[in-house]
This record gives sequence, C-alpha cells and structure tokens, in this order.
Amino acid sequence: MRIGPPARPGSRLSTLLGLLAAICIAGFFAACAKPEGMHAAADYPLPGVERTMKTAGFWIARHPSPDAVILTPPEIEAFNRHIRSELKGAEDLASFPDPYPGSRLRKTLKTALRKHQIRIFYLPDGSAAPPGFFESIEQAMNLEGIPERVTPRYGVTVKLADQRVLPTHTGLFRSPGGRMFDQLQNSALDLGTPLILLHESRCGGWLYAISELCAGWMEASEIALCTPLEWESFLHPEAMVIACRSKVDVFLDPSGTVFYEYLRMGARLPMTGADPDMASVLLPIRRPSGRLQAQVGFVPSSAVHPGPHPFTARHVMQQAFEMLYEPYGWGGLDGEQDCSRFIQQIFATVGVHLPRNSADQARVGEPLEGFDASLPASEKEQSIAEGAVGGAALLYMRGHIMLYLGSVGGRAYAIHNVWAYREPDTPHDPSRIIGRVAVTDLRLGGGPGAGSWLDRLRVVRIVAPVAGGAIMK
Repeated sequence: MRIGPPARPGSRLSTLLGLLAAICIAGFFAACAKPEGMHAAADYPLPGVERTMKTAGFWIARHPSPDAVILTPPEIEAFNRHIRSELKGAEDLASFPDPYPGSRLRKTLKTALRKHQIRIFYLPDGSAAPPGFFESIEQAMNLEGIPERVTPRYGVTVKLADQRVLPTHTGLFRSPGGRMFDQLQNSALDLGTPLILLHESRCGGWLYAISELCAGWMEASEIALCTPLEWESFLHPEAMVIACRSKVDVFLDPSGTVFYEYLRMGARLPMTGADPDMASVLLPIRRPSGRLQAQVGFVPSSAVHPGPHPFTARHVMQQAFEMLYEPYGWGGLDGEQDCSRFIQQIFATVGVHLPRNSADQARVGEPLEGFDASLPASEKEQSIAEGAVGGAALLYMRGHIMLYLGSVGGRAYAIHNVWAYREPDTPHDPSRIIGRVAVTDLRLGGGPGAGSWLDRLRVVRIVAPVAGGAIMK
C-alpha cells in the first residue's frame, strides 16, 4: 500500500466526487464492466454485424438529413448551461463558491471514505483490505486540517492525469482475482484541464481537485498552480483547438520530433496560431516551484479542429467511428475510456458538454416518445426504429450507455465502448470479452439469463431534436 508522497506507477488511477460518484461507480460496474477474471473472447466478427456497418459512411448514407444542424452555437451554449444548472451534470467552475464551506468538503471526503469502509474490497495481492488500510488513508486525508472557510486555489493539469477516490495508488477490487476494475478509479483528465483545488493531503503529495466533470484526489506533481487570470486562459480561451482523433500527439517543436503528451478526443487547448501542418497551442508546464509556466506547443493540424465542429449527425457519427476498436479503460485506466467517457468525448467535439457518468447522461435531452422500459424487446426495437435519431440518440441500461446508429432489417444498432456481454445457453462461463469500441446490434446476449441489451434497455434519449424532425429509419 502506498500512502503519502505519490510514487510513479506504470498506470495511475483516479477519483470520484463524494457519495454520488461512489454510487455511480457501483451502478456502472454492474453492467458496463462484467465480472472480473479470465473469460473467453467474443467471436469476431460480432454476430449480426456486416463488414460495411463498421464505417461511418454506411450510417450517414442511411440518414435522411445527416448535415442538418441539430443545434446552433447559441443553442449549444444554452443547452450546456441547462446541463450545468438544471441537471447538475457539470460544475460551473467560473461561479464556484469562494469561500467554500469547510463542513461541506469534510462531509464529502468522509462519505467517500466510509462508502468503501463498510464493504469488503480486495487488495491487488488478493487479500481483503484490512481496517488499517482505511485508517492510514484517513490519516493521509488530513481532515482536521480543513478550515471552516476554504479559499479555493487554481490549477491546470500538466499531463494526462488520473483522479482517485482516495489519496492512494493502491487499488481496491470487488473480487480477489480482479485487476481490471479498480473501485478507486474515477476518471482521467487531459492535459490543460482547469481545476479548482480545495485541500491537500497531510504529506502535500495529493490535492483534492474539482474539474467541470468530476472531483477527487490527484497527484500534486501533475498540477501547475496558477493565478485566476492564467487559469481563465485555459477555461475560456479566446481561440481553441479540439482534438478530433482518438489520440492527438502534442510536441514541443514545430517539426514534431520532441514528443510531450497526447490529447484524447474532445480535449481542448488554447490556440496561439494556425498552420497547414502544425497548429500552435498554449501548453501548461509545471515549474520546479509548482507554479504554471505557459509554453507554446504544437499539434498536427489534421488531427484537431479550430473550435467545435457543427453539431450534425454526420460529424457525431464520424467522430464516433474515429474511436472504433479503441480499447476499453475503466474510468480512464491507462489513458483509455469507458462507455460514458466515449460518449462524452464524441459530443465534446461538437461543443456539447455531457456529464461524465452514464446515469447523468441518460437525463440529458428529451425522452423518446412512446418508449417504455417495460415493453417487450420487439416493441422496444420498433419504437427505436420509428422514433430515435441516428447520431443524436443515447441508449441507456443500468451502468452502460450507447450511441444509436440506425436500424437495418428491423434490428437496432449502436456504437459503444463495451467490456463484455453474456452468451446465452453457455454451460460454464457465459461472459464474452469485447473490450473495445464496437458496433453491435441490441439483440446481442439475448436468451435465458441476464437478457440482451435490448431486454435491459431502460432509457432512450434524444440529445436534441433534429431540425425538421428528421429521424433515422
């Protein structure tokens, strides 16, 4: 167990905001991440998926109005404001309370700790986490050091950085043999993410940081402290580039030979200049003092876009297929993405800032009229085919979320980042590992047992009405 000054593990893990995030992890694990351990790989190609279905063009060609603008920039701004203020799905950092109530922060941190103390979790060596594990963490959290009125500090991530529910790199797992799904993993934040900093661990090696989408403990060495004015240049840059590939290399030189980091899809950086080959951006560098030093960096112009793409079905589906076959990563494990992060990244490229977890994403937009979770699978599929919008509809079941693509021959199809599904009528181990972004139909896994994704589908949400009411048939 490592508590205190953070070591540098091969792949660091991340965090959640209090009880809400801990609850979301539990629900997410139930479906998006199947039981841990060694399971058989899924058949390839996946049942029901034809070769041509694995391209964006196939689905764009079937869409009656793929280039219709779903929301204009002012409408997107209002939509994002609704997500923040009404749905509470994102934090409005520009209006963050100053000072912040110390009692509220103390309660949030204690709740996250207690949530894990009352259940049995296992350490990486397979042994049950003893009470002393949590006692040491509580000491490291320095709860008594939280004042009644907390003055927020400002920071920016200087690399792709993990968050943790608790200030430790040691993982907690639901089963002795499980290593894929660390229950202290929340999310990974891209280079240049603005943060509000509320507290530090007893040793000073961890900071409790709040981003627009999530909150938790982060290594202090991966954050540069800055002034409000410097912070504002990353939160609301005058011009920006948005990453439009699964991973976009960031260089320190215009010839692209000195690698610094990469951006994941949807991440943004302030833009300082445009060039046909390399766009120049503002990079946050951490000085030895821990303060921010802004430096010019470079990204391939072909891999980024100056600001958001227009919000159309074409762009959403094209961005989704840029991620095809990308690995599954629980809570951003090893710099990858899970199902909800995949959805969030896609829509970030068109300027829509969805919440981080699947349950909150399933509250965004309008419910599909006529769809009911209690309907038989065949009627659900018909309802989706008749009313859902390809490239603008989210399909949610407990702990998992997908982007609807369209229907072919009466079958509904989606693209999603999925860990596994259950094969019916399998005598021993029914789990089949996919472990990547894939196109599937919703009948996969049908039969006795847990049922297909269609059987378990609870919510269909239209992220926004399509202009003219155009829908995918």
